[in-house]
Order: sequence, then structure tokens, then C-alpha cells
Amino acid sequence: MPNLMINIDEDKVDEIFVEYLKKQVSNLEKDFKTAWHSEDRMMFIQVHAACLTLIQWLSVHSDFEKFMEKQYGSKPD
Repeated sequence: MPNLMINIDEDKVDEIFVEYLKKQVSNLEKDFKTAWHSEDRMMFIQVHAACLTLIQWLSVHSDFEKFMEKQYGSKPD
């Protein structure tokens, strides 16, 4: 059986993941407001932090700073 090889631009894949994660961050912030149980709220906080970390890892530093300023009105520490 022959091997299948697909050439993918890694920067483009990172860009796709970052855009998806940005949408998920917005969704998490909306859903957080409707969570009643403390365990649910803690889960939202942990997933939100994980998404921001992944965005930071997959983004160029200046792009991440622009995102944080747009989303939260301040630069990341």
C-alpha cells in the first residue's frame, strides 16, 4: 500500500488554529456568564486560560498583544 503524503504550510495551520481558538475564547466568555455552579465556572476559567496560552504559543508576539488589547483593552503581562 503506498504512503499518502500531504504538504501543509505549518504557519497556515497555526493561523487556522489561532482563529478557531479566538472564537472559542469569545464563546467561553459568553457562556461563563450563564454558568451557575462553581465547578462550571472554574472549568470555564481553566479552559479560557488554556486557550489564551495556546493562542500565545501559536501567534507571533505582536499579534498576540494586538489580540489581547482588542479583547481585553490591555497588553498581556
